[in-house]
Amino acid sequence: MFTEYPKVLNYFQQAIKRPNLELKDIIDKFSYIKAYPNDVGAALYLVSAYHEYQDHLAKLTANASVK
Repeated sequence: MFTEYPKVLNYFQQAIKRPNLELKDIIDKFSYIKAYPNDVGAALYLVSAYHEYQDHLAKLTANASVK
């Protein structure tokens, strides 16, 4: 998990520059968790959110290609 965290953090830092409310919500929740001294919890949340977001994008892509 911790080897994946820097990659995921970098992904969200780059992606947040694009207007996307879903990504903004993920970053806001990450910041909220990190505000408490809970770096491990914040990292776990961000990695799980990354995988959920990638699954969501894959479903959107699959649905778009079927139409």
